[in-house]
Amino acid sequence: MAVREFGIRELRNHTSRVLEAVRAGDVVYLTSRGDRVAEIRPAHNLRPIETLVAKAEQVSSGDTGAFEELVDSKQADLAAQAAKDDALWG
Repeated sequence: MAVREFGIRELRNHTSRVLEAVRAGDVVYLTSRGDRVAEIRPAHNLRPIETLVAKAEQVSSGDTGAFEELVDSKQADLAAQAAKDDALWG
């Protein structure tokens, strides 16, 4: 996996070139005046929240209860967002 940078103007003028790099598995950083402002990754590199939670549970040391509270909060946020999406998009 390579890392590539494209300026905002290049994205506007050559969107297909940027998408080809992403399809090829590259991580693309979009830059504005030389500063990185966004990152685009191939969709197959994304991991669902359940996978991340499972991995975090494996490495969790010491139980303060905060982790479960964080997971519950995140799941509530996801459920609320899904309800909003359903109301908006039907």
